[in-house]
Amino acid sequence: MKTAEFLHENEKVVRSVIAEAKDAKDVPSKGAVKQAVAARKAEERAKRAEAEAASLRARDQEKAVKEHPKVVREYLDAARSYRDTLKLAVASKLKGMFSPESRAFIRRLHDEIRKLMQSMEE
Repeated sequence: MKTAEFLHENEKVVRSVIAEAKDAKDVPSKGAVKQAVAARKAEERAKRAEAEAASLRARDQEKAVKEHPKVVREYLDAARSYRDTLKLAVASKLKGMFSPESRAFIRRLHDEIRKLMQSMEE
């Protein structure tokens, strides 16, 4: 009776296993149905876990924003400081003060900053 209930509860999976077996000219088995059901349940658990993790990340980010009300002023101060430092760095680069090794690191850092700045403007 358990087998009949199991197959009835997972009718869509049974049909897909039968179709796959038919395409492969094979005989469908109860084990194949059990494996397909287990795989489907694992996918559903993974989707739920990912959705829950995304929800937690969003909640944590929202909480961080609420706990840090001076973020705009601090961001503007940091942006001004970065701008001034960048002017000095450009002048230093023109005089050859940056090593070749540091250029790759700086490019990577600038790419990360650009991505963040673009997301800020969207």
